[in-house]
Amino acid sequence: MKTISAELAYFLRGRARQNLKLLLYYSVFLLLMILVYASVFRYLMFHLEGREFSFIAGVYWAITVMTTLALVTSLFIPISVMPSPPLSPFPVLFFCLLFCLSA
Repeated sequence: MKTISAELAYFLRGRARQNLKLLLYYSVFLLLMILVYASVFRYLMFHLEGREFSFIAGVYWAITVMTTLALVTSLFIPISVMPSPPLSPFPVLFFCLLFCLSA
């Protein structure tokens, strides 16, 4: 029976270390995008509607919108129409700004 440290050392050799590094970078990027969108949401709601929301509500809104758009995009847009690198966070901000500024 191998020890946990031996299993971990085997796992972290080669591509697994590279994949974990990329996963960490992606997680940090996703967290930053959520924080940016939460801040934009709070700013727009306060300046356009005069309503103040907590930062937690902004984070909830950002996660809800990002997951909803990902679901709608995957259900209704054929794969052949999708751009090759998916840019899911960027259309969210664009349509949010478009919607909020048109009101």
